[in-house]
Amino acid sequence: MWALGANDAQLTTMVAEQVKQAQAGLKALGSSEKTANRFRESFVNIERLCPDCHMLIDNHEFMIRLSF
Repeated sequence: MWALGANDAQLTTMVAEQVKQAQAGLKALGSSEKTANRFRESFVNIERLCPDCHMLIDNHEFMIRLSF
């Protein structure tokens, strides 16, 4: 009977760790999304303020695709 309780405790610990890791992953995704949105907003502002910036920024076309 003790072995069954030990297995349950081990399983509970493993599941709790997986939940913790999943929560950390979701938090990181949320943070990444916020960063990407700030980048997108900044790029739109740059485009608005400097219509000729495409001549000054390397990989401008790629950045335009990222901002949409």
